[in-house]
Order: sequence, then C-alpha cells, then structure tokens
Amino acid sequence: MIYADKISFNKGDQHRLNTIVRIHLHSESGELSDGWYYKETINQWLHEDKYEIKVEINPFPKLIPVDDGSNRYVRSDQDGTTKDNLLKLEAYTEPE
Repeated sequence: MIYADKISFNKGDQHRLNTIVRIHLHSESGELSDGWYYKETINQWLHEDKYEIKVEINPFPKLIPVDDGSNRYVRSDQDGTTKDNLLKLEAYTEPE
C-alpha cells in the first residue's frame, strides 16, 4: 500500500487542497519509491488507476483526483470529518 504522510506549500500560501505543491508518499511494499511527488502527477496516476494511495491518518481514506478547470489536485475520500484528512498531515514549506 502507498501512503501520503506529508504535504508541502509555497511560502505564504493558505493551506488549502488546491494550494498543495507536493505530497510525500511512502510505500510499504516498494511498488513506488518513497519521496515527494507533485500533486498533478498524483492526480494523473489516480485517473489512470495506476496506484491506490491512502492518507496515513486513521481511517486511512483513499486519495481521489479533483479537476477544477486547469487546476488538478487531490483530496481524501469523504469520511464525515469537517477538515480533509490530507490537510491534517504534517506540512512543510517549499524551498525558494
């Protein structure tokens, strides 16, 4: 299984799903190299059903692709929480 465990934003950006720059993924099975991936790349993988990726927060919701005009990003499957589980991950600032 592949898990999202960290997210990054540009300095000064509001922490919203569509402003995430990259997501850190790790794979317990080794099917994907651990590392930081752009949200657009992950969005494409999910559209292609290339990987199943879950947020590493209980109840481990799946990531799903979102296409909002020209902005392609991902969010976690709804689980009744008020804040998307992806935004609950540890956040980092992109280097300038």
